[in-house]
Amino acid sequence: MKLTGKRVLVVEDRADGRELLCEILRRADAEVYAAASVREAFECMANMTPDVLVSDLAMPRRMDIH
Repeated sequence: MKLTGKRVLVVEDRADGRELLCEILRRADAEVYAAASVREAFECMANMTPDVLVSDLAMPRRMDIH
């Protein structure tokens, strides 16, 4: 499946998982953005609107989003 022209935001605190997901999505021709925390994800979304959000659901509970 091709994701050409789709912006995908990957939110994953583990670097190895984040890199793997990003590589898979890039091979599908997606425009990939990555964030290692909730804060980084919100900062990224302030500058772009993703078409798809792929997120780790078991990230640390701390949400410093001030």
